[in-house]
Order: sequence, then structure tokens, then C-alpha cells
Amino acid sequence: MTRAPGFGDLFAAFPLRTLLLSVTPLVLALVQGVNGVLYGGNLVFVAGFAAVMVAFSVGTTRHQLSAFRVRALEDRFLD
Repeated sequence: MTRAPGFGDLFAAFPLRTLLLSVTPLVLALVQGVNGVLYGGNLVFVAGFAAVMVAFSVGTTRHQLSAFRVRALEDRFLD
């Protein structure tokens, strides 16, 4: 039995899309958090923005990974 494709396989197959949809929102949340702390931003808004970005990253990563796994299963069984 073969293992299911993981995040590393997804990144190897689609590096740009994975980077844009999974990693960039996390970096943006971190940078915005540092910016809010350093320059005295409203921490409630900064925390809310960071939470939304993390949720977006988790959601898009799960969606990409499930679509990638379905495609891998289809390729395996339909060929």
C-alpha cells in the first residue's frame, strides 16, 4: 500500500501555488503582527487580521491537498 501524498509532495508538484496560498498568508500575518506591535497599532485588529490569515492559509492548504490527493488517486486507478 502506498502512502497518501503530503504537503511536501504538493509543494514539489506545485511550488508557486503552494507558496502563494499556504505560506504567504502566514508570513503576512507575522509581518503585520510585528508592525502592529512596533508601531502601536490596535492589537485587537492586528490579532483579528492574523487569525483570518492563518484560517485562510489552513483552509486553502487543506483544499489544495485534498484536490491533489484526489488527482493522485485518479491517476493511479484510471491509468
